[in-house]
Amino acid sequence: MSGPWAGWRARLRVYLQRDRVRAEHEEELRFHLEMQAEQHERSGLPPDAARRAARLAFGNPEALREASTDALVFARLEDWGRDLRLAGRRLRRAPVFCLVALSTLALGVGANTALFAALDAMLFRPLPWSQSEALVSLDEVRRATGESMAVSPANLRDWQVPAFEAVGAWAADHFDLAGAGEPETLAGQVVGPGYFEVLRARPARGRAFVAADFDPTGPAVVIVSDGLWRRRFGADPGLVGHQIRLGGQLHEVIGILAPDLRTPGDLRRARAFDVHLPARLPRDMMERRSEHLLDAFARLAPGATLDQARAQLDAASTRLAAQFPENREVRSVALPLRDALVGDARGVMLLLQVAAGAVLLIGCSNISGLMVVRGLARARELALRSALGARRGALVRESLAEALLLTAAGSALGAALAPALLGLLRGAAPAGTPLLGAATIDARALLAAAMLGAFCALATGLLPALRVLRHAPADVLRVDDRRAVPGRSWGARLVAAQAAIALALLSGGVLLVRSLAAVEAVPLGYDTARVLCVTIDLPASRYPDARRRLEFFATLQQRVAALPGVEGAGFANRFPLRGGWGTGVFVDGMPERSRPREADAQAVSPSYFETLGVPVLAGRGLLPTDDGLGEPVVVVNEAFVREHLAGRDPLGRRLRRHSEAPWTRIVGVVRDLRRDGPGLPAAPQVYYSAAQTALYPVRLSELAVRSAEGQSLVAAIQREVWALDPQQPLNRIATLAEALDRDLAPRRFSARGLAGLALVALFLALLGVYGTAAYAVSRRVPELGVRLALGAEPRRLARLVLSESGRQVLVGAGLGLPLALLLARTLEAQLVGLTPLDLPSLAVAAALLVAGGTLAALPTARRAARTDPATALRAD
Repeated sequence: MSGPWAGWRARLRVYLQRDRVRAEHEEELRFHLEMQAEQHERSGLPPDAARRAARLAFGNPEALREASTDALVFARLEDWGRDLRLAGRRLRRAPVFCLVALSTLALGVGANTALFAALDAMLFRPLPWSQSEALVSLDEVRRATGESMAVSPANLRDWQVPAFEAVGAWAADHFDLAGAGEPETLAGQVVGPGYFEVLRARPARGRAFVAADFDPTGPAVVIVSDGLWRRRFGADPGLVGHQIRLGGQLHEVIGILAPDLRTPGDLRRARAFDVHLPARLPRDMMERRSEHLLDAFARLAPGATLDQARAQLDAASTRLAAQFPENREVRSVALPLRDALVGDARGVMLLLQVAAGAVLLIGCSNISGLMVVRGLARARELALRSALGARRGALVRESLAEALLLTAAGSALGAALAPALLGLLRGAAPAGTPLLGAATIDARALLAAAMLGAFCALATGLLPALRVLRHAPADVLRVDDRRAVPGRSWGARLVAAQAAIALALLSGGVLLVRSLAAVEAVPLGYDTARVLCVTIDLPASRYPDARRRLEFFATLQQRVAALPGVEGAGFANRFPLRGGWGTGVFVDGMPERSRPREADAQAVSPSYFETLGVPVLAGRGLLPTDDGLGEPVVVVNEAFVREHLAGRDPLGRRLRRHSEAPWTRIVGVVRDLRRDGPGLPAAPQVYYSAAQTALYPVRLSELAVRSAEGQSLVAAIQREVWALDPQQPLNRIATLAEALDRDLAPRRFSARGLAGLALVALFLALLGVYGTAAYAVSRRVPELGVRLALGAEPRRLARLVLSESGRQVLVGAGLGLPLALLLARTLEAQLVGLTPLDLPSLAVAAALLVAGGTLAALPTARRAARTDPATALRAD
């Protein structure tokens, strides 16, 4: 065999016989020395002088031995092994340094690995469907504002463009399950034709939906999840073909999904739906293009691209806008399904990953600085060894070996800590963060940890190694290391770099915290702490008309209001923070053909405003006499008056939903409610009387109770419901305060996450300030002693130390200002009431950094001021 492989085989053979080869080398060296000595003796030199001349002519035997063995690659491995053993012994003699370094590396590598695992699951791993990269999400957005909304079924029918192989749609819903066992409400979804075909999935048992299942006149069918099948039906294999009662109607179970099958709706809500039903929309709803009801997605046809699909959808949107007035304000949007599922969580996770990387970088720089100090303490030893013939490469290898040993151990600890940190991340993230539950510390995450460890080894070992090569041995040996202050420049640079990174993270954290505080301080216009809401989905089979539903809720309200501790109760189709129902209204005096005014409409009981603590500002609220026999009336909010009536007196004015609807008279104005949470402004609101169901025929579904008892009232409310209907369960039980917490959870997560990492970065940066100041003072003890002996005041020495540390921090703050502005720009979408160039936030971050730097340097400054001149000069 010839070529490079032959050389490697020869090296391996020699390495395996290295003891014999080294003995041969020693024998050869002795032979050459003896031959040289004999030649010198023949020339007339005495034997001792001849051997001395031979050694001088032959060179350093140790260097020759190293040169003869270094040609073999495997001999280098032995050298590395020896250096690693020596590094281990040195580190054992410095337990405090090891503890600080390993803790910093373990936390830094562990946090970055956990965040990488989360990002890997959310952004890079394939979705759990065949050829998931071909799946796209379909939405409709308002042309004027870019606001995204659900898709109209009529429009979806016209989006069957050639670039799509199949199109599917779904909508979340709830269904009451009755029968054997206690009634319960199941989370479910209604799906359109082609839903499972788009996913290229089918049930593990039974069959998928066929065209006949979507016929409103056909038998009712359902597909159940594997979890429900096992939990409620004991994994009965005979369930397929049997009937279960959902929403008061019998449905035949035609399929059971596989345990590992997840639908887009499952991933979006981070929980599996229990049941899947075919969408059976009324024909008139299928034709109305203003009914935005469905979440839609599609599979690209073989060979088709997303750009082609978007071009074809744009053409379809333009055509529909020309045909239908309802479509003039909306357009279609297609984007990868992963992007639609992950949403804003992508930006938050990327932000935290970058921040965690910055924290790790600061930690590595601190460890590198400590290692430089350790190296400088051995500067004379290393210089002496170099002067005696030790090669600089070997000395550099010693420094790198210590860094490799530290980072390998720290990375291993970080990888072991990563699963726990990933669990903490899941617990801190908002409930239902898409795809986060699929994150695991697997081989990819461990590879990321290994790469982080390699980076840390380079970052922590490179600077100390370069310091070994920087000074000539003669210069180091000539200067007394107590008088020299090498390393002050590198320490100042490290402190400035750490301060720059810390300032950027601090300013971003302060921005998000101030924005969160501004959002939380926004008045919602209603009470959240004392209002408990429950959903009661009355099935059409038992409550076929609005009158029956109204009677149920009116009776239930009276019974619940009489419970001990209850201050009031009301009902509606939707309470704040629990969804809404947009509509358009025409105001009397407007041209009939003009575009309707957008408003959020609700059907509410007369006690609605009192239960929420909403005052009536003008006119009156709704009364029990506002029923189907009285004059149709509505109550509006301040935003409706401001935006749709130009601030004119609204009392007595009339409005209606469409040209065939009766006119309703405005009888009162109430305070603005931020129904969708504090992050969005109050929208125009129209409140219809729930008893005048013909005006606004929505399904009443929610009851609110005002009380200090909170969740403890749930059992009593459930008993009252069962007293009226033994088959009716409660659903979506939560106080408005809990609903508000869910609404604010994403903002709190990003603000607390970035602020927490910023504080860790500040702490590490201040450790760097302290370490650099302490090292500089320790090297300047003789100088300080001379200054004190010559009459310098201790306070001036303290100010000198503080001024030097403060100068380094200020330089770092100046360098960090562009980084802070860049980070603020990326956070602009999350800011409420603030701009990226928010001077108070920058000032707070800078003040924290400067104050922290001063406190970090203060112990060292006090130590410098207390230096004893006699002791310092005696040590000199």
